[in-house]
Amino acid sequence: MNVLNDFIGLFFPNICPSCNRSLLRSENIICTICKSDLSFSDFNPSSKLKNNLKEGEFFFPLFNFINKGKAQALIHKLKYKNEPEIGELLGNWLAERIKASDSLPPFDLIIPIPLHKSKERKRGYNQSAKIAKGISEKLKIPTRMNILYRISVTETQTAKSKVSRIENVRGIFSIKEKSAVIKGKRILLVDDVVTTGSTVLSAYDYLKTNKAESVSIACIARA
Repeated sequence: MNVLNDFIGLFFPNICPSCNRSLLRSENIICTICKSDLSFSDFNPSSKLKNNLKEGEFFFPLFNFINKGKAQALIHKLKYKNEPEIGELLGNWLAERIKASDSLPPFDLIIPIPLHKSKERKRGYNQSAKIAKGISEKLKIPTRMNILYRISVTETQTAKSKVSRIENVRGIFSIKEKSAVIKGKRILLVDDVVTTGSTVLSAYDYLKTNKAESVSIACIARA
């Protein structure tokens, strides 16, 4: 089988999405060199979130976001180049770091930040849901895709100011099921990138308003 895989690899090589080099047989999705160059983050809440999170709620970023860095390249491939397996792998990594932390809280549900249904159809998947799936596999916590949803399409946040980002996501979330589904639950909310925190905090506020006991936040990169 290894000989067959090597032969196939000559014509259809597995490529590292960060540096575009061919992967070795022992490497999974991302090459060892790129993985060693990634800027892993600590779990200290950023100033953008610490005033919003309550006691017993946590912020879990995997990487520090560096412009034109390795993490940015991976996220770009995940979101725009139809490589959902990157999200699941990064979710696995994030879950392993959460498990290794000294302050691991218990969670009842993992909820990914949803895309609007029109944007998800165009992309083919929700990148945050792929990350959530990777986390769920390692932490053995159920992921619920059918609770939180977007009620409107929003413009991209990339070029917006902090104030514009907040206004852009105000009131964009709702729930498909009765609030009893999340009442009293300890939720891990998952997004791909946290910049100002406006999107995750909009979802956070909505879940807390609907009686979630606690809402912690996990993401692949924080700016």
